[in-house]
Amino acid sequence: MSSQNESAADLISAYASVKTDIFVDFAAMAFFVYDYAVTFGSEVNLVWKRRPSVASALVLSIRYLYLIASILSITGDALHSGERLCRAVEVTGSIAWYTVYFPVALFTGMRAYGLCGSWIIFSLVTVLSLAPMISDYVDLATRQTTVINIFGCGIEDSDTLQDAIM
Repeated sequence: MSSQNESAADLISAYASVKTDIFVDFAAMAFFVYDYAVTFGSEVNLVWKRRPSVASALVLSIRYLYLIASILSITGDALHSGERLCRAVEVTGSIAWYTVYFPVALFTGMRAYGLCGSWIIFSLVTVLSLAPMISDYVDLATRQTTVINIFGCGIEDSDTLQDAIM
């Protein structure tokens, strides 16, 4: 009987944890929407009305990649659908979050170049800043995952899921 009570407690704990994650995602999205609404006028004046440059492309890519990744994250949280759609939404969301590293790494390299004036430092800082993105892409391509669609879509490593079941 205690085994059933423990599994019920585990299920309640997992549900509470997932719900907390969903609430945090929605709170972050609300903050993004507020920030975009408040700063959109400045963005139009400072970025859209000027000649295109590398800096404006970086600003827009960082800004809108975060927005796309956040929307995909919330879509996955709220989606209760088949395994194929869940996997597609979760993988697309992961790719969006990992791609955010690229403009940030390029911006970091540009800052290093601005401070040091050396293309070698620029290249080194940019490549090292891209290491997490490359690592995440390799992990996404090589890991075995299982779609969990109990409280919304989610992807869990198959090994971790097997350990949790055992």
